[in-house]
Amino acid sequence: MRILEKGYEKVQPAQISLTIVDPFIILPHMYDTSRLIVGYEDEILNPTYILPTSNFKFKLANIREGSDGTKKFEDIKIPSEKFKWSIQESKLATIQNDGVLSSQLKTGRAEIVVVDQ
Repeated sequence: MRILEKGYEKVQPAQISLTIVDPFIILPHMYDTSRLIVGYEDEILNPTYILPTSNFKFKLANIREGSDGTKKFEDIKIPSEKFKWSIQESKLATIQNDGVLSSQLKTGRAEIVVVDQ
């Protein structure tokens, strides 16, 4: 990036990193994405309660805008090398890249993070 105005010719250009990704959300696997309304998913899905020592599957969905301006969800096929799954509290649970969360005996609150690589 360079300033184009007069007087700044000797200022070195700056470099920035820009990452562009499709918007997506994490959903419990059993949700039918064709029936969810964009904008209300947080009220419906957060928080998700899971019993200790259990497995629970999550999925990913893109948010798409149709030609008529309506928004809808489209399931993303996982596992995918494009997405890296992790969990902030590894003492509470682990999560695999196929979206399967395995909770531990200890109870608490954990946040799932999915990074689009």
